[in-house]
Order: sequence, then C-alpha cells, then structure tokens
Amino acid sequence: MLNSLAAKAETEVFSAVKGYPSIEFSGLLELSAEHQVDPQDAEIEDDKVSLATLELAMHTDVSDTITADMLLAYQEDIDSMLLDVLTVNFSNNLQPQWHATLGKDYLPFGSFATFQVNDTLGLELAESNQLFANAGYHGSHFLSNVYMYENEEGIAGKVGGRLGYHTDVFHIGIDYIDSLYDSPAYGIHGQWSMQSLTLIAEHLIVDHFKLNETSHAEQYEIGYDMSGIVIAVSYQVNDVIKELQLPQEKTSIVMRLPLSKMSQAGNELLKQDGLVSLTAQLSITLY
Repeated sequence: MLNSLAAKAETEVFSAVKGYPSIEFSGLLELSAEHQVDPQDAEIEDDKVSLATLELAMHTDVSDTITADMLLAYQEDIDSMLLDVLTVNFSNNLQPQWHATLGKDYLPFGSFATFQVNDTLGLELAESNQLFANAGYHGSHFLSNVYMYENEEGIAGKVGGRLGYHTDVFHIGIDYIDSLYDSPAYGIHGQWSMQSLTLIAEHLIVDHFKLNETSHAEQYEIGYDMSGIVIAVSYQVNDVIKELQLPQEKTSIVMRLPLSKMSQAGNELLKQDGLVSLTAQLSITLY
C-alpha cells in the first residue's frame, strides 16, 4: 500500500475518437487536523485545521509513443493553485523498456515511501521540482534513470541518476544528484514486503565538500496490514542543513483505514524534538 494509499483515481472522460487523443482526469483532496502540545509546558498548545493537499491531474495519450501529463497543486503559503507538473513522455513500442521525459516534474532522487500522515524528513529535505530531461530503462528486474536539470539557482546542466533492482518482494535503489543545497548528495533506499509485513529504510548523505564534512538523514519504518487497516511505526533522524529548522528527530505511530473505495482516514501520533502532536487526515480521491 504505502503511497498508493493516497493514489489518485483515474477515469477516462473522453473516449478515444478517431483523430482525438483520450484524456483522463484525476484528483486528490486531503483535509488535516492537528493538535500539538509541549510535554514540558502544558500551556503551550496549538490546534490547526488545513487543506493539506488539493491536486488536479490530466493525462493524455497523444499517440502510441507519446503521452503528456499535467498536475495543478494547491500551495498553502500563497493560497493558490500552481502548475506543479507538465511533462511529455516518449516510448518505443519495439523497445518498451526504454523511455524519455521532458518538462517540469519532481526529480527521481529519494524514494520517500512511507505510511506516515506527515511528510518524511527525507522528503522535506530532498524533494526537488525542476525543469529536466530524463532518459530511463526499466526492464526485467532492473531500472535506471539519467537526467539533466536546472537547479534552484537557475543553473542548467546539473545531472543526476538512479540505479535500482526490484522483485515482487523487495526493491533497492541508489540515487545521486550533484546539487542539493549546492552540494552533491547520495541516497540509498529499500523496501521489503512479505504478506502483511512491510519494512522501509532510506538513508540520504550530503557531501559538503566546501566545508569538508558530510551530513545525513535516516528513516526506518515497519508497517503491518490487518485486512486493510495499517499500523506503522517509524523513526527518523537528520543533521542535514540545520538552517532549514527541520526537526532533528521524529518518532511516530500511524493507523490508516479505508472508509470507502474513494476515501481513507489516517491518524498519526508524532513526537519531534520534544513536541508531541496528533494528526488526523481525511483523503478523498476525485474523478
């Protein structure tokens, strides 16, 4: 299950008609309520209700070998919808294991797989949405990506890559990106699933060569699926870019349960840097 717990439902709106590509729309709505307390000071409390996620997506098959994707996402800090993803994807029917993508999207660095309601520290640190060109291979049990991108400073020609191996039971990946906070970074992530039990681990390393030091972020998680109700425990720690004012340590217990075919609920009890919070989230897929 994992991130697929919040998967976007897709439905074909326009049937394929001669001369016109098919178009599919999908969406995701997440509402979140959080109560936070400081165990050291009972008078310090904070309650917040927010629109955690609002995404509207479109996918179209332009031809047998070309597809396009667009995603509009709500940005809470500016209270507006923005273009988050716009890509054109190329494939070859004779060699379907090869593919290429051009456009604006999230770079394939980091896995960020989780059962948690809140974002992982790895995602907050390393997720990067940029203009890029990607070439990839996905055949047998192996996958790989090589890409060039424009970093946050607007400098083009930066590079990154991924190597991975996967089966029905486990997968492992190794990532590289040459400009994370103006420093090269590496990542290794893995996931093992057997029947109802899932183990997740991710380790990110940033090489601050200008400072002659390295820093890291780690995530360890275990989840158990009881007929659709998921219970998970996670532990995270980081010492990457303390100036970002992110928690240095997070421990959480999560329960997720399906409400209907289109909705699910998630609850997370979280302790981070001495603060304790309880988050309840409702996720609804949109057609």
